[in-house]
Amino acid sequence: AADAVGRLGGDEFALLLQNAGPDEGREKARRLTEALKAESFEWQGQPTSLAGSFGVRGYVGQTDPEAWLAEADAAMWVRKRGR
Repeated sequence: AADAVGRLGGDEFALLLQNAGPDEGREKARRLTEALKAESFEWQGQPTSLAGSFGVRGYVGQTDPEAWLAEADAAMWVRKRGR
C-alpha cells in the first residue's frame, strides 16, 4: 500500500502514511512545513507565501476512524495556535 492524500473540505487535507509511526509523521509534517515556507508566488502584484499546520495521530486500530481523524484535527489546531 502507498501513502495517500485527500481533501477533507475547505482548506483541510489528510495525509495517510503507511508503515509510519508518530515520530515519522512529525518529521514528515516538519518537512512539509519547511517546504511550504520556502514557496512563494505573486498574487495581484504582491508577494505571497504559504503556510500549513499539521496534526499527527498514530492509528493502530484501537479507535474508529472518525475518532482518529478528530484527534488529528485537534492536534492540528494546537499547532496552528502556536504558529
